[in-house]
This record gives sequence, structure tokens and C-alpha cells, in this order.
Amino acid sequence: MTGPTRNVVVYAGVLVAVAVGGLWVFRTRMAVRARGQEHKRTRLAEDDADEEGGGRRKGRERGGHTQGWITLTDGVPKPEPSAAQQKDGLIVFKRSVLERMYPDSHPRPDEMVTSVDLQATRDAYEAVQLGVYALADLNDMHVLVSDLRDDAGHVIPATDVVVRMERFYGAQLAVGHPDTFGVVPKTLEVVAPLAIPKQTVRPYWITVHVPADQPGGVYRGTVTFKHAAGTASVDLVVEVVPVVLDEPPVLYGTLCVNVLSNLWKSQPKHGAASTHAEGKSLDAVQSADVVFRDQREHGMTTMSLRSGAEASERDGHPYLADLETAIDLYKKYGFTQPLVYCAGQLLRTNKINRSNNYKDYDPDVQLPLAKQVAAYYTKRFHDEGLPGIAFMPVEEPNLKSGIGALDPPDVRRRLATTLIGAMKAAGAKTAMTCTPQSVTAAIDDTDYWIVAYRKFEPKLFEVAKQHNAHLGLYANATMMGQGTYFPRFMFGYYTWASGLQAMLPWTYPMQPKRFPTNVGGRGEGGLNVHHQFIGLDNKPIPTVQWELSREGIDDARYLATIERLAAAARKVDTPAAKTAVADADRLLATVRGSVNRDAQHYTFEDPQTLAPQGQDGWDTARFEATRKQSVQVLKQLLAVVPEQPPAAKTHG
Repeated sequence: MTGPTRNVVVYAGVLVAVAVGGLWVFRTRMAVRARGQEHKRTRLAEDDADEEGGGRRKGRERGGHTQGWITLTDGVPKPEPSAAQQKDGLIVFKRSVLERMYPDSHPRPDEMVTSVDLQATRDAYEAVQLGVYALADLNDMHVLVSDLRDDAGHVIPATDVVVRMERFYGAQLAVGHPDTFGVVPKTLEVVAPLAIPKQTVRPYWITVHVPADQPGGVYRGTVTFKHAAGTASVDLVVEVVPVVLDEPPVLYGTLCVNVLSNLWKSQPKHGAASTHAEGKSLDAVQSADVVFRDQREHGMTTMSLRSGAEASERDGHPYLADLETAIDLYKKYGFTQPLVYCAGQLLRTNKINRSNNYKDYDPDVQLPLAKQVAAYYTKRFHDEGLPGIAFMPVEEPNLKSGIGALDPPDVRRRLATTLIGAMKAAGAKTAMTCTPQSVTAAIDDTDYWIVAYRKFEPKLFEVAKQHNAHLGLYANATMMGQGTYFPRFMFGYYTWASGLQAMLPWTYPMQPKRFPTNVGGRGEGGLNVHHQFIGLDNKPIPTVQWELSREGIDDARYLATIERLAAAARKVDTPAAKTAVADADRLLATVRGSVNRDAQHYTFEDPQTLAPQGQDGWDTARFEATRKQSVQVLKQLLAVVPEQPPAAKTHG
């Protein structure tokens, strides 16, 4: 083939190649867009499959679970109601907060109760789950709680008892399983009158908050279920143990909350006159106040904030509106551990699929800014008497992760080395969300290794210690999944027994763009949701997982308090003290011995349905028995050791 004919063939080949290439690019873009839409819809994991987001957990075979929509049920047969229950039109039953109630659930015989008994310490929140099984159509159902009184006349007012109704959502059933869905109890809205159709269940969570100065004793009241055609009631009994539990020196929180990330937009332009107060956006600050309070009320000891995109200068130093507001709120709500500041927006180090990503990084701008911000706000937090601040200039700097196809695969890793080293040299504490591999980018300059659940290895406890670092974990399924045992165990007994120093999952679900969605319209969704995440009480509407993280933190707080009091009781030479110490040692050793330090070992999921289930003996009975034993040992120790508030412990 020669001359013009050959040229025509070559030209045609080029056109075909261009067309095929264009089709490949189009299909690739459409696939990426589809994946992005699915991620946006479910919002159950980060978009980084290399670390925490998309992969399956260790130990689960592919295809071992049912795909598509699963009809979830507890399999309990229909009850045989008594004459009194028939007259009331309903059955009230109690089920552990770790066990789901579904719309078609049935009460077991041993769950039908006339009285509920709780134990709680001062300034603690204790919850019980009560279900109403309708024997007939129940209209205008109200749930009312009386004041709680002890024999001495002391009162826990009804205003300190919150009744919430569980709302059912269509949802992805587990992080890492985007192909499996079901209808699950998800959010807990403040109770409102509603109808309960015949032979269905409406679950309620009743949470008692014991005031910080409440006298010890046994308090009694009543929970009344009142509908248009009748009423039923159960007794509510709360034993108050007169002690405030210790807070372990652990960073408990949720990563990179963006409640203040847009506050910089309300700031005046550089050089314009303004005061601190004038620079605040009232709506943004109010929202932040609501979120900070909610985090603290749920036992969180730190806030992790996503930064804004810009900094200004005042009086010769950097000025960040979000951190100025955070300082005020840290004081107001008494956080006890350093704030974790995710500065990727500010320093232009984000992944390629986000705004302010590494392509916008200018070393002549961002590197000096990092040093200035680190030095100034480290001193600022110290001068304000706060526990400190840890800077995270680059999130998840994995090789190839979040990197453009034509860019060096280690570009963000090199940014981590440079920026973490510079901020550390400026006198700051530093942090990184990482894997065992990516932390090596700044292994001796990173103070907090917050390691992805899917990459976590037990040997990291010793490695972090060798590098004088605090080891943490981000297990996103604790917060963005649908589990019950998993969030409680990981925040509680796992963190305490393993010696982990930070539990910081991504991310806080009670905020706009993160609040649960009713996938496919399969569930009922929300009833009274305002501003995309606020309930009738003007507080964020919690998820079941958020409430259970607090239960887990309280599990750890009991053990930390017992550990401290047992050390004091060893100095008391009485038979009662020796018995209390022996019982405490036995309890602490039993819990430690029952926890595997390999975080990936735990899923607490049925491999077929992905529904929550116990693991390694940590079932509902074990959780309840360990908590009761903790309360009993605590009471023994308090009887022999004069209680004194513990000294505050921070990592600052």
C-alpha cells in the first residue's frame, strides 16, 4: 500500500482511535459521576477506598451476604396478650438499646414489663428502649414522664427526661456494602403525637439525665402511654450513684466537622476595620454552638474542625474566624482534650476531587501561612488555658490516593512531610489520618496517628510508642454505619482495654449534607426535621449510633473511675477495702482479657443480613452484666475511699 491510499487508511485509523478514546473518556467520566452520585446518596463512607471508605472488611467473603433490598425482621412470634393488655389496646415491652425493634416486631414474653430499672451516676445520661405493640389502631399516642422522686423528697424533674421516637429509614446496611439495603431504625426524634397501626410497633428511647449535683438515692416515677382510647403505664426507677465518672485521657470525637468552615466568608476584606464580634456570622455561630454542645453532651472530649479556605491578618498575626469561635465554645462547654484542626482547605492540600486541592498549593504562600498559624494558635490556646490544638495539614496522604492520573503519586505525601515538619518545628502538635505506610511521611513529626480501621494493625501500639506518638483509630462504621454493638464496643471497652488514645470516626452525621436520607423512600423518614438536622427541642436529631457511642464512652468511664479508686483503696487497710480492690482487679482483668487489640477483628454483623449481632461473647447479656458489675464495684470502692475529683488529664 502506497501513496494516497496509505494516507487515507492512516487518517481513518486516527479518527477511529480518537473516537474510541473519546468514548472511553466519556464512559469513564459517566462512571465517575455515577460513583459520585452513589457516594453522595448513601454518604456512608469516605471516597478513599484505599483507606477507610470502599473496601470490604477483613474476614468477610465476597458474595457471602444477600444483595439488594433485605426485609429485616426479628423473627419473634406474635404475643398472646392478657385481658388487661387487650383493654389497654397495647403491650409495652423493654428491649436492650443494642437490639433493634422493627415495625413488625413482636414482644417476647420476658420483655413485657411493668417496671424499668436504671442505674446512673451524676451528670450522666442513661437510656432505655421501650416498644409499644398495638393490639388495635392507636390514634393520637402521647408518651408522658413524671418527675422522679426519692424517699427524702429529692427530685429529678421531668424536664431532665427526654422521650424520643425511633424513625425508620431506608439505608445502606453496612459501610463497604453499597449493594445491600434495608429499612432500619435510624434517628431519634423528640416524641410527638402520632398513630400506631394495629399489629405494628413504635419504639421509643427514654433518656434520663442526672444533674451533676443530684443526691444519691433511688428515684421513682412513671412513664404513661396515652392514646385516644386508653392508657398504659410502667414504673421508672433510677438509682443515682453520687459520683461523676472520670474522663479517660482519650480524644473522643468525630473527624473534620464543617460547622465553621464557611465562617471566613463573613470576614471583612484585608485591611478593613473590624472587631472580633463584628466578624462573626450569627447563624454560623449559633449552629456551631448547637453542635459543640451536642458533642460534649455525648461524651466527646475534643472537636475536630474542617478549616475554612482563607485566613486574614490582624495586629501582625494570622486571624482565623473559625478558631476564634472554637476557642469561645471550647471554654463554654469544657472540652478536655486538644482540638484537631483539619487544615486541608486552608493549606490547599485536599484530594483532587475536592475544592482547594493540592493543585492550588503554592509553597510561597501556604508554607509560611502554616508556620504562622501553627505558632500563633498554639500559643493562643495555651494562653486561654485550653487543652491545646493539633494541626492536620494533610488528610490521608496515601500514594496515588486522591491524585490526578498525570501527577506524581507521592505529591500529597511530600506535602505532608513538608507541612507537618514545618508546623512541628513551629512548636505545634500535629496529627494525620493515615495508614501504617502513609504515616512514614512524617513519622517522627506526627503526634497523633489516626489510623484507618481497614489498615489498623496491633503492632502499631508499640511502633507509635517508639516514636512518642499517640495512637488513634477512625472506624467510620461506628458513626456512618447501621450497627449497634459496634459503636458501643469500639468507643467503650475496645478503646479502654487496648490503650487506644483517640477514637475519631468520620464524621458527625447530625449536620446538613450528612444527615441520614431515606433511601428509595422505603422507610418513613423524618417527621419534624428543621434546618436539615434540628429537632423540636432545637438540638441536633441524634442517630442510634450517636447515642450508643455515648453508652460506650460511659462504659470506659466506669472502668477508668474504678481503676483510679482501686489504686486509692489499696492504701486502706480494712477487710472491706481489700474485698473491693479484689473485685475491681477481677473486673478490670476480665474486660482486658476479653478484648482483641486487632480492631479489624470486630464487625458485630451477621454475615448474611449485615444486621447487628454479638461477637466473641460480647452479646446483649454480656454488655448489661458488665455494666451492672461496674456499678456494683464502683459502689464498693466509694464506700471505702473518700471521693475526690480526679486531676484533669490531657494530651496537650
